[in-house]
Amino acid sequence: MTNLHSRLLVGTVRHRRFSPKKHNFCYPLFMSLIDLDELDQVIATSRWWSKERFNLVSFYRRDYIGKPGQTIKFAVHEKIKQQTGKDFSGRICLLTNLRYLGFGFNSVSFYLCYASGANNPDYILSEITNTPWNERHCYVLDCLAAPNKQGKYAFRFTKQFHVSPFMPMNIEYFWHFNLQHESTTVHMTLLQDQQRCFDATLQLQSVAINPQTLRAIPLHFPFMTLSVVFGIYWQALRLWLKRLPVFDHPAN
Repeated sequence: MTNLHSRLLVGTVRHRRFSPKKHNFCYPLFMSLIDLDELDQVIATSRWWSKERFNLVSFYRRDYIGKPGQTIKFAVHEKIKQQTGKDFSGRICLLTNLRYLGFGFNSVSFYLCYASGANNPDYILSEITNTPWNERHCYVLDCLAAPNKQGKYAFRFTKQFHVSPFMPMNIEYFWHFNLQHESTTVHMTLLQDQQRCFDATLQLQSVAINPQTLRAIPLHFPFMTLSVVFGIYWQALRLWLKRLPVFDHPAN
């Protein structure tokens, strides 16, 4: 199925904390990059994948941006218009973790928004979810206004959304994307008072979608989303034991 834009991505996620105390970890993972126009075709490729029902891998509309009665594409178009004042029409590729054995959670999902016929995105919408509050927030990143060199983009913006109780709100984000067909890299640096305090790197290699890979890769990571949530709380416990300062969830 080499004609699809959709593919699986396998790699690692690494976090490094530099202050006030050092703390590092790295986990293996896989994610799905789904062209929303190809969703039904991808689902139909494997009996292990389903839409709106339990399976090894399941897609549920309610896990993503927008109201239940809206399509995801409409909700993304609406969010782009809301944050940039610009209209967008084109295909959208969703980089995410679907539900595995019925359990779903995404610290971040990326919506790569391509104009018709384009190979480079016009926008990247980053949908952040925090836990245990289960709140969502979207950052719309304008690729047309960002430096671009062969699929590489850089964005600098102010933190607007509480994610971790071990990270304050007075943070500036510096995000780099390297979007190639064979690989995807996202590197996020957090600056506090112009000093690097934390970074996270997502490094992924592309795997073509076919009946074999749609079965084998999820079976290799059957508890992917559950392990993500467990990892969040396990690392939070380690930070608490290191006596890092705790920041309350902002009232607003």
